[in-house]
Amino acid sequence: MPMETSANNGDNNNDDTIYDKVILAPMVRGSELAFRCLVRRYHVKHCYSPMLRSEQVVRAFQVWQNGDFQNFQDPKLLTELKHEDGVLFFTDILRDSEPLTVQLCGCDPTTLSEAIHAILTLGHPGVIKGVDFNLGCPQKCALDGCFGGFLAENKPELAVECVVAMKKTIDGFRTDSANPTTLPVLSCKIRLLEEKGKTLEFAQALQQAG
Repeated sequence: MPMETSANNGDNNNDDTIYDKVILAPMVRGSELAFRCLVRRYHVKHCYSPMLRSEQVVRAFQVWQNGDFQNFQDPKLLTELKHEDGVLFFTDILRDSEPLTVQLCGCDPTTLSEAIHAILTLGHPGVIKGVDFNLGCPQKCALDGCFGGFLAENKPELAVECVVAMKKTIDGFRTDSANPTTLPVLSCKIRLLEEKGKTLEFAQALQQAG
């Protein structure tokens, strides 16, 4: 069951107000469900999840498919997941009932595609409003895993291939869905490259890819 997270205590619910433009950005160990519930009390209308590693989302989905679990919070499931991103996928992302963009990282087009498939298969219709591809993370884990800003800087062509695969998966769900308007929008988080022209060129390539 999704967790009820909407608790707007404000008096102004006019869709034309600035409050409807306030978005909670993804933060490492900061934008989990509990914090999203809190900021939604103060007019935040849309939130991003913490970054999830695509391979861990795929593994978590495989564990779910191959096991016999009662629900997403089954202790046996959480024990088998092991990695924190897999646990976060089931205990955080899939419990939300308010507009959410899920941020993914990775460098393998097939794995990223499979991660989106898992999210859209298990996620609540209409809740997942977007999937954000992290091409900006500067942490050492991103360097070691060739994702985030290091993928964008060192292998921009591969980053574009990843976007093509991710968009194809979303479009496949759009074709099969009874309500395609509920499917997520694909976006990319990037950093400025050393040259302005290269940044614009990269952004345009991503946009054309999906």
